Amino acid sequence: YKVSWSEPGALKNHTVYRPAVPASVKLPVLVWGEGGCIGNGLAYQAFLTEIASHGILVLASGAPLGFTGTSVATMERSVDWARERNAKVGDGYYGKLLFDRVAVAGHSCGGLEAYQLAAKRSEVAAVGIMNSGQIQQSQPQLDAQKAPILYVLGGSGDVAYGNGTRDFGRLPATLPAFLASGNAGHFGTYFNENGGSYAQTLKDWNVWRSNGNAT
Repeated sequence: YKVSWSEPGALKNHTVYRPAVPASVKLPVLVWGEGGCIGNGLAYQAFLTEIASHGILVLASGAPLGFTGTSVATMERSVDWARERNAKVGDGYYGKLLFDRVAVAGHSCGGLEAYQLAAKRSEVAAVGIMNSGQIQQSQPQLDAQKAPILYVLGGSGDVAYGNGTRDFGRLPATLPAFLASGNAGHFGTYFNENGGSYAQTLKDWNVWRSNGNAT
């Protein structure tokens, strides 16, 4: 699908990537946090546009070309906005969002924010920890994870590799989790054409866990 991006008036300091899907199609929602906790919603434009083009509404922390800081509260506002828009009669998103099965993911610092959000919000159905992992190990935070987690790491050259693999090994035994790693370094394939393999992997995780598409 074609994708457009905007900063909605009711969701300031965020960037929404909206695919032009038919009116009958319901949209999974991906809440995204940028690396460095820097709120520039266009920093990962090619990567997020590719994901959105498969029929996923992406809510990125930060205004287009913004330079503010972000936190888990920024991501929480995205979840609240999706719920509000889905319930608002007459809204363009009314009844069209899978607001109660949200995926949350982020790169580096954004992955740490994703951990926090997933532990707090029952709407989270899938988590993506991308080139990230706890800097200071917190077993209670890992124990609080309830949604299946995808780890994507950039091999031994990724500064977060040790942290991410450690976290993966210390998750609750019953929690579904998947770890993928290749020699892409800390910046992965986000800035490759169409977001590279990272975009395809996170997209597939989203449509499986959030939208129930097992294929």
